[in-house]
Formats: sequence, structure tokens, C-alpha cells
Amino acid sequence: MYDSQDRLKSFNNGAVTMVYDGDGNRVSKTAGGVTTVYLVDEANPTGLPQVAEELTGGAVKTTYLYGLERISQTQVATATVSYYGYDGHGDVRYLTDLTGKVTDTYDYDAFGNVVGTTGGTANVYRYQGEAFDAETGLYYLRARYYDPVAGRFLSVDPMADQGQHPYTYAGADPVNGHDPTGTQDVIEYSELLVIAAAVPVAVIGVQCLLVWELTGEGAMLSSQAGPFQGCSQPERKKTCRACSPPVGTQMYRVDFNQKRPHYDKPTGITIPAGVAHWHLYEVTQRPLSAGCLCDVHNLGQSGLYPPAPLGAIPICPVSGGGIE
Repeated sequence: MYDSQDRLKSFNNGAVTMVYDGDGNRVSKTAGGVTTVYLVDEANPTGLPQVAEELTGGAVKTTYLYGLERISQTQVATATVSYYGYDGHGDVRYLTDLTGKVTDTYDYDAFGNVVGTTGGTANVYRYQGEAFDAETGLYYLRARYYDPVAGRFLSVDPMADQGQHPYTYAGADPVNGHDPTGTQDVIEYSELLVIAAAVPVAVIGVQCLLVWELTGEGAMLSSQAGPFQGCSQPERKKTCRACSPPVGTQMYRVDFNQKRPHYDKPTGITIPAGVAHWHLYEVTQRPLSAGCLCDVHNLGQSGLYPPAPLGAIPICPVSGGGIE
């Protein structure tokens, strides 16, 4: 069952229920008569709303520490600290204790189904570092819930444009992408460059439009810095090459053919179907420890077009980056 904002509020005839705040963040889940309350931090270094604390019966059960990714969890009752280890895809592959000893391991297929695990530490964060609800078999990806068995979302993408499948996960290419918000496909920048190279159009403005028509809502690289990264590496006096356009540059993409109305939460504007509108992106860059690669991040903002968003430029591939 869904609420008026198309958010899943109950599952399996009410066996599991969910509650959300005004910004759409899940703030509680009730299953088996036990209610877990989530304290959500929207101002953490990952750039996404993340659970800082979990409470049951009014007491804090689990706390989480964040850097560019989730670093660790602490089980308050036993003071047990576990550190997260990630692979290059952003999946949690193992947990370690305070001594660095591996206590748990996880293996997945391409769509996030667990195919092997060891250890017994309580941990809900698995594939792509996102929360897996054992009671439903679904991953909570903020705007929507993802079913790894079907390889699709349960509900329609609220930001999908004409030509995009409204239920598909990561453009049906989970090896090269993911969707942490439930409203965008995140594609590795190397894939964007391959696509761009395959579209030999002389006019850069046209080339940009073709590239983004092919790659969907957005393209960025997710940081894969683990909790112990760099501890055993000698210090190197290297710097990041600048991105072009520079980091912080805002860019917009214009859509003309939208089949249904689109609600933009940050501005409170509802854009009617078939009306031209823009989507806003921003140039970001990985830190030195993560390769200094340049990313393009979907800011989740849109508005009527014309006019173009103030201070933004038409979207195009980002160059530069890397270590020098």
C-alpha cells in the first residue's frame, strides 16, 4: 500500500509498515511488533540522507559513523564496533572489528542478491552500501524500494522522462551503475566517455544533448574510500588535476517530452506533462585518495524552461581530473 506521495507505507497486508518525514526520509519501520525509529542526517559527507542512529523502545540500538561512505556501526548494548569494507562497485563485502580482523563477508550477484555470506554480525547495509529490509526482501533506496530478485523497483520513477523505463534499476546495467536515490541512474564516468566517443557530432551543444539522451538522468562516480584506505600507504606529494568545467559549475539539461506531471520538491513546483523544463546538475570531483576523477551529479532540481536556471550552463561531458 502506498501513500499520497507514492511512498510504500505497508507491505504484505500490513505485516510491515513504514513512516516518512516531510522530506520523504523513512523515519520508522514496524515489523513483527517491533518499531525501529531512524534518526536521519541530511548534512553528512556522503551527500545523501543517511541513518545516524536506530532506536527501539526509545533507546538507541545502533549508531553509524560517516565519511565519504559509511565507515562503521556501533551496537550500543554491547559496545561492538564494526568497520565496513567495500569493493569497487560500492558493495559492502566484509566487516572488521577494532583489530582489523574480518568478522563477516558478503557475496552478491549483479543485481544485489546475496549468494554467499559468513559471520553473524547484525548489519542491514549490503549491496551498494544500502539498507536491506529482511522482512520484505527489498532495498530501501530513499524515493523507492528495489527488488533484487526482479531487478526492478516496485514503483514508478518520479523523474523518469519519455523513453526511460519507469521501473528499471540503473538503466538495466547494474554492473556499471546504481541508483542511490531511487530517482536517477548513476553511471560510471568511463561509460559516459565511451558513449560520447561513439557520437561523432561536430557541434558540442548537440553532442552533449545526444550523450545525455543516451545515458539518462545523470552520471557521477561514487567514492569507494574504505575505512582503512591509505593507512599503510606512504605519503605522496601529488595533486588533483582540475576538472573542466571547474568543480561547482552548475549545468542544466532540457526535457521537452514528459508523459506525466513532474513535482519538484525543492521548489514546490508541479510541471505539467509535455511542458519544457530543465534538470540541474553540478560538477564534483573525487578526493586525491579516490583518484581525483571528475563527476557530474544530479542535484534533483528542476524548473520551467525558459528561462534556464540562473548561473548554469548547458550540460556537456566533463574532462580533466586524475592525479598529477
